[in-house]
Amino acid sequence: MERERKSLFSKAMSLALAVVMMVSVIGIIPQDVSAADFTIPGKGTQIVQIPDESCFEIAGVETYIQFKPAATGYVTVKAENISAIYTDTWGGISLCNAARKVISENDERYYTEYSDAKYTTMTFGVKAKTTYYLRVKAMGGTKITASFKKLKVNKKALSNSKKAKTIGKGKNVKGVILAGEKKADWYKIKLTKSQKVRLSMTAKTNGTSGYSGIKVTFCKSNKKNFLSNSYIFASRSQSTDRVTFLKRNVYTGKETGIDAGTYYVKVEPYTVSSSGYYTLKWK
Repeated sequence: MERERKSLFSKAMSLALAVVMMVSVIGIIPQDVSAADFTIPGKGTQIVQIPDESCFEIAGVETYIQFKPAATGYVTVKAENISAIYTDTWGGISLCNAARKVISENDERYYTEYSDAKYTTMTFGVKAKTTYYLRVKAMGGTKITASFKKLKVNKKALSNSKKAKTIGKGKNVKGVILAGEKKADWYKIKLTKSQKVRLSMTAKTNGTSGYSGIKVTFCKSNKKNFLSNSYIFASRSQSTDRVTFLKRNVYTGKETGIDAGTYYVKVEPYTVSSSGYYTLKWK
């Protein structure tokens, strides 16, 4: 890919020179907002195309895409190559607040040479009627597709552990972790008898590191961790995870259920830069 870029460097420079000449002729140099900025509706599926001449590698400026979600939920962002110069492109995407401060992972990487969604797609939890920006640092012409999904949740109630929502066995719950917020969602599981507890989670989230995304912790009645490592997590590269909680006799290896009682499940961002959507199920 790098050899391809070097071989096409002269063409890229020609485009860059054309951009400079255009600015010189028109006599306008953008100050706070670049000429490549876009505003899109915060619902449905929206598409923004960043041509080669406006991308960061050639123009030297990021592209800001402003949106205000019509409803609380999540936005899934996908990057695709539309470059006339490069056979594959890459870059970084950041979610910013109204002040353009990054509230996600900074310049989260995408690589269009791969077909797997984990290389091109990321998801952010967003709040209704709140201004956000997608900051795109594109290294070549790129198409950005933003797909909005609403999710009916009471974030205020879920953040109160004293009013944790009950999960029934065999049932699932859906929730959203909002970008830029550290609040956790709380659920509880009531065991009327000793039994094994199997928790599974599926998530759409962001974060390129192994320790990012959405974290689920199983807690005792005092809301302390059931075990020191009693958690599972889902990230952009690993969208599902599951775990079974039980007792095992250290001498015989026999497995039995955990004691009857009330247990809590805490769902939170793995890091301050993580957000997204999740489905949690007790089997």
